[in-house]
Amino acid sequence: MLFQDFNLKPGLLKALAEMNYINATDIQTKVIQPTLAGKNIVGQSQTWTGKTAAFLVPLLQKIDTNVIGLQALILAPTRELVNQIGEEIFALTKYYRVNAVCIYGGASPVVQKKNLSRRPGIIVATPGRLLDFINQKVIDISKVKFLILDEVDRMLDMWFIRDIERIRAHMHQIQQTSTFSATISPEIKTIINKHISEYEFIKIGEAVTVDKINHSFVSVAHADKIVNLLALIQKHSKDKILIFTQTKRNTKTLSYAIEKAGYKVGMLNGNMSQGKRNATLKDFKESHLRILVTTDVAARGLNMDNVGLVINFDVPKESESYIHRIGRTGRAGAFGKAIMLVSPEEQQLFADIEKVHRTRIQKSDHIAVMDTKWQFAQHHLDKSTDKFGKWRPNPHKSSRSDASPRSSSPSKSHFSPRRDDTKKPIRWAAQARPFRGMGKWYNDTRKTYR
Repeated sequence: MLFQDFNLKPGLLKALAEMNYINATDIQTKVIQPTLAGKNIVGQSQTWTGKTAAFLVPLLQKIDTNVIGLQALILAPTRELVNQIGEEIFALTKYYRVNAVCIYGGASPVVQKKNLSRRPGIIVATPGRLLDFINQKVIDISKVKFLILDEVDRMLDMWFIRDIERIRAHMHQIQQTSTFSATISPEIKTIINKHISEYEFIKIGEAVTVDKINHSFVSVAHADKIVNLLALIQKHSKDKILIFTQTKRNTKTLSYAIEKAGYKVGMLNGNMSQGKRNATLKDFKESHLRILVTTDVAARGLNMDNVGLVINFDVPKESESYIHRIGRTGRAGAFGKAIMLVSPEEQQLFADIEKVHRTRIQKSDHIAVMDTKWQFAQHHLDKSTDKFGKWRPNPHKSSRSDASPRSSSPSKSHFSPRRDDTKKPIRWAAQARPFRGMGKWYNDTRKTYR
């Protein structure tokens, strides 16, 4: 179906044509028509199906440009997704005068408050910063007519649902609500039914599959992961590579190791300022950077074209995250490849991924190598199986095993207990490393003689 068949306004059609949006995709056809008819929408869709334009086009068509003030609110879980939606609104409103503002944490609240003083028609926001502004009475959302919730399942994972319910309580004139989620869990159904009495459910495509992506795994000891990561980078020297790791600390460790090996690399995690995050994403999208190390902040909602290889340095704790990670490659019908490094301690997480997604991940043709020279022994890497605050891995001991995740049980990890579990968690146990001197024992932690 053509976009011009929706009877859109001339300025919007002109902008769509410049963006090369001529034929509406399946998702856009299914969402735009009922939305223009005024129906509430609950869509189960994935992040690379083109749903952003599907909910923005009817919204921009229904926005009244003669009314000054806030008419629509779009909530998204991450700053990157908020910015991406904002960029698309800016492109679509090039010939269609609608003022939109993006607000999110990690950026200057002073600048955002100044932008809000211009009385925008659309606000794209993360729930936390928006709720802060509502409590400070910086913004009034009581007259908002259109509410769009994107990536609801991700917001549920990030504990934003309570914030969303508080935000929703401030809205008294809602006419239409559109909700999109990759999965519809019982918790999400409860939330939807609580706030929307009647809605049209649209399932866009099937559940995420990995049929079009060549995904495989490499069995490797945790201590040897960095040396194997560098071997894979060298092997795929012409590919754009996206590396996922579980923790922010690991992004720094891996970026340092990759840069020291002579590669130009970017890093993305939640501790970075928004300006640095935007600059890094821009450089990676425009291919100024070939390698990007990131946490799951880049696993959903972000448009990243021409990614030739996705490397899961850590096995994700949540099985759904695996699909979203490898979904960054093989987009728009292109060939995609993903490799996961699996240590013996991560065997159960690996098995959960195969079970949940009903797939069998093949063993990679990459031959695992060992860090025989202990080049990276000084790098202390977090593990997906770590329970921080109770135990910490002992960097001086390692468990080396080339056993397949399916063929044998995981070897016992060597841990160094740093706390006394018989006491309160916040009290550290004294580690007595005594030596004989003057016939006395010396405790080097409490520095007392006995």
